[in-house]
Amino acid sequence: MTPVVSATTQEQAPALLNSQNNSPLATLPKDVFWKILLLMRLDDISAVSLTCKHLNAVSQDNHLWRSLFNRRFPTPLPNGTCLEPGACLKAFRHQYFLTHGMYATRLLSGHTDSVNAFLWVDGNLISGSSDKTIKVWDLKSGTCIRTLEGHTASVNSFVWADGNLISGSSDKTIKVWDLKSGTCIRTLEGHEDGVRSLLWVDGMLISGSRDKTIKVWDLKSCTFIRTLEGHSRSIQSLVCVNGNLISASVDGIKIWDIKSGTCTRTLPVEGHGYVPLVSADGNLISGSGYFNSLIKIWDLNSGTCTRTLKVDKSHVRSLLWANGNLISAFDDGSIKIWDLKNGRCATTLKRDDPNFDIVPLFFWADGNLIMGIAHQIAIRDFSAPTDLIFAEIASIFPFLKGRSPSGNFVKGAMERFSRMPKKAKDEIYVEFCQILQLPACDLEIAKNTFHDLSRDYHEQRAQAIENYLNSKGKEVKL
Repeated sequence: MTPVVSATTQEQAPALLNSQNNSPLATLPKDVFWKILLLMRLDDISAVSLTCKHLNAVSQDNHLWRSLFNRRFPTPLPNGTCLEPGACLKAFRHQYFLTHGMYATRLLSGHTDSVNAFLWVDGNLISGSSDKTIKVWDLKSGTCIRTLEGHTASVNSFVWADGNLISGSSDKTIKVWDLKSGTCIRTLEGHEDGVRSLLWVDGMLISGSRDKTIKVWDLKSCTFIRTLEGHSRSIQSLVCVNGNLISASVDGIKIWDIKSGTCTRTLPVEGHGYVPLVSADGNLISGSGYFNSLIKIWDLNSGTCTRTLKVDKSHVRSLLWANGNLISAFDDGSIKIWDLKNGRCATTLKRDDPNFDIVPLFFWADGNLIMGIAHQIAIRDFSAPTDLIFAEIASIFPFLKGRSPSGNFVKGAMERFSRMPKKAKDEIYVEFCQILQLPACDLEIAKNTFHDLSRDYHEQRAQAIENYLNSKGKEVKL
């Protein structure tokens, strides 16, 4: 058995759990034990779970972790998300790491041009690119297991419908694919310019195009149903909220009656510029790019903006609703996670790697924030063990030597390191103390120095991390 949360104590788990089958705490009624756990810190819950086999089993109960999740985080777990054993514990760990900015990074290479679209199907990541290809990835191994070819221009969007992958492209076509064979089984034509957005609503395929129109298709009969006209600019985003089809363009956000093909309401965007949309628990959320820097939450019944989130000077490039979190990406490479109850930013993840510049696209899948960065796919893994996160942060710093300590890469990496569990950081402050040549007897001062981000010791701390990992036999790959 393993501890419920802490990855740093995993090696200790078998010995501790085998040492005794019962603990004094195990004699408490289950609901009393739960109330105790609800008051504990995360590391303490992990420690308690190691005291005996019985408590380890109890501390992984879905009902307990749903209660913990809903008490600790502003947005409760959606109904139906914790049906499998351990699902609520997994959701809690992902949310805890996400809101604390604790992650490891990976890069997937294979595309030769910008990545424009993502989809998650049967445990595999699917990506579409301006190199005209679609790739299927195994995230565990980081390898491309299939490449689909057939489009003659950029692949811009995906949707999964009736067991088939559907892609929209700048070649003006929509293609339906059989993923098992990797072949295109049909092509839909009708748009006069590139297809930018796809949506699957009530058995109908909806497509938005640069030709300023929205088209509705019947996939079973492979026939075109109707065209929705009203926008004067390219269709940028399509979402469905409470049965309403909503489209975004520079000229505004429109709500449509799909059956009649009429626009029932237009929401003014007031200089929004590029307008990404996201559906979030019955709310419509829009972002702004180029002209102003706002995120707006809309009441579709009244057609009014109920809340505006200010995002400083950076323009919103992408919006994502994942596991009850509103996540936004900006043109300075930063990512913000929002608490919609109070309208404030809960966490800012800064660019901490030279590969993470502008983030035009991102996606959430199984504890991973997946981003399109130029022709590569960057993955921030919020389910990674802490030793892997240490190693990844350490590998950044040799590249940064000679740069100003105030640089974004250095600050971002050290801020990410500062969000690691304090207990885990304390394990390596002794090495840091040696590098700074501080008196061994003055351990408390050394510890405070190690945790103090205001001091310009970025390279020394990076070396301390690297020394610690190497001393544990965990080689840092540069």
